[in-house]
Amino acid sequence: MSEDKLHPAADAVIRKFVLNLWAFERDVYDLQQEYPDKFSYPVCEYAAAPTPNQKVGDVYSEVIPLTDQLLTLLGFDNIEALEESMIAEAEAAS
Repeated sequence: MSEDKLHPAADAVIRKFVLNLWAFERDVYDLQQEYPDKFSYPVCEYAAAPTPNQKVGDVYSEVIPLTDQLLTLLGFDNIEALEESMIAEAEAAS
């Protein structure tokens, strides 16, 4: 196996993880849209300490760059390209 490529098992694990991160991102984004006062940090730095729900928003903002890094590691520019690749692989296998 070439040293400049991911091991197939690592590739599979990262793909699964990225899809789970993407699902988390979508779900939290939806929560932020539906309940903007609960899942986003206050704009003012002097506001009270963040609530657990606001901390979910903070995790969300940290997950986005991680997802992008993992997509780059896999060789994709965005989640849609990964999904298209996975669909094509599934269709080729059937």
